[in-house]
Order: sequence, then structure tokens, then C-alpha cells
Amino acid sequence: MKRILKINTGLTLIFVCSQLISWSQISFGYRSHFGGMKSYKEIMQYYNENRPWLDKEISSSAYMHGYEIGFGGSFNKAGYTLGRFYGQFGKSRAKGTDLNGDFTRIVRTRIFGIEPFDIWWTPLSVKHINIGFGVMPLGLQLFKIDTYLKEDGFERLPILDVPLYAFKESYMYVNLHLDFTFVKEELYNIHLQFFYTIGPPQKHNLYRTNQELNPVTHATFHRRTLMKVNNFGMKLIFSF
Repeated sequence: MKRILKINTGLTLIFVCSQLISWSQISFGYRSHFGGMKSYKEIMQYYNENRPWLDKEISSSAYMHGYEIGFGGSFNKAGYTLGRFYGQFGKSRAKGTDLNGDFTRIVRTRIFGIEPFDIWWTPLSVKHINIGFGVMPLGLQLFKIDTYLKEDGFERLPILDVPLYAFKESYMYVNLHLDFTFVKEELYNIHLQFFYTIGPPQKHNLYRTNQELNPVTHATFHRRTLMKVNNFGMKLIFSF
């Protein structure tokens, strides 16, 4: 009996999700995030401080941007998304000449995530723009940092053949957001969202990131290497 109930419940959920997706629009757009990542920024600043001979310092902004795609859409007073996938990317280079000659240090940051469900309510309308707020109650995100020297041939050889340091960790999070939508009947809609990501209470330790970037001086780095994942973000989505 329990097995039958589980099967029926699963089939019901599949049916409901399929119906919601069939009523949804395809949506895609631009996504970025900024702020937060204090320890990451301080490690990058420490890298620059210990290399005054750099011609080009590595960036410590931690700004990332990319894309997202999924199902969903906005109505005049509300909206929702289902199964939204996104990727965000950042890349910075430090260039200079040390005792060994010219070199280029590259640091890349990557975020990949999925947000199964998101809702917003936009009760206020000003000149055809609907304004409101919403919540994405549960998302899963993979955060990654890798760094390498260009002279090691990373861009020419397979990844496995090149010395490479990478930090990566996945975690769940919540987004609270402010929403602005423009809805053109049932043809298309445009959605501008400003969000704040609230990550898990635990923090991620970037000690090894600092050790890889600053092999000689990392022991004298007297700031925290534990990083919170909370940050601000923005996305501009087109649905049709």
C-alpha cells in the first residue's frame, strides 16, 4: 500500500511539474553578482602588496557575470520560474617580470547553480512597469577558484597535464529579491531583478588558495581566510 502511495505521489508531482512547464515561457538572460567574498578580495590584495614590481596587478573586485536559462515568466501581478540553470565567470591576470623572467598569473572564479523554484509578487504598477518583491527559497550552487601560470602551458595542454590548483565547494542558499517587470500580454515579458544571496552559516576556508598564490608569505597573512558566500546580484531576463 505504501509503495502504491509513493508511486501515485511521484506521478502526481511529475504531472503537476509538466503542466507548470507547459504553461511557462522559455526565459534566458544576463546575470551578475558583486559584493561579499571579503577574504578572497583580501588575499588578492595581499598578492599585489607582496609584488610591487607587477606591471599589472590582479583584480580584487570578485565581480562575476554570465547567463541563465530556464522556464517561467511574469504576469501583471506575479510571476514564477521553474528549473533555472545559470553560470557566472570571472577572470583576472597579473603580469610582470621577476628574477625568473616574464610571467602571467591567472585567477579564475566560477559559479554554477540551479534554482528549482522562484516566485515574485508585483502589486505596484507605474507606467506599465510592475514593481514588487519575491523569494527563491532553495538553490544549489557550486563555487570554484582555480589559478595557474600561463607559462605552464594551461591554454595549450590538457588540464590533467598541467599543475593546477583548484578550490571548489557546493552549498545551498536562499535569494531575497526586488523585482521590476514589463509584460506584453502573452507575447513576452522583461524582468529586472536585484537579489541578495544568503548562504549557509558555515564559511569556506581559502587557506590553500592563499598558500598557492603566496607560497613564501602566506604564513604572515594575519587576516581571516574563512569566506562567507553572501553577496548581491542582478539579472535581466527575457521570456517568450
